[in-house]
Amino acid sequence: MPRAAFYAAPEGEKFALDFLAASGCRAVIGYAASVDWMQSLITDLLFLQRFYTNPGPWENLPDIFDSVKKDYHPAEALGYTLVEASKTR
Repeated sequence: MPRAAFYAAPEGEKFALDFLAASGCRAVIGYAASVDWMQSLITDLLFLQRFYTNPGPWENLPDIFDSVKKDYHPAEALGYTLVEASKTR
């Protein structure tokens, strides 16, 4: 069963920006399309492993995120998306 996309434009972009503003979270990561759960699981685990083993994960968030898309090509096709709060202000 596919996982629903959170970032399907244009409603998804508004949701992500509103969520960041209301929650105080630093970032939102999700998908721009409905995705197969197995592919999204692999993508998410790659990101989490890299995030939690990085000595400065918040400072390196864009690089960590980009490394997943570079090393796991299906992530790009899934519409793997990062929205940072600092970029919305």
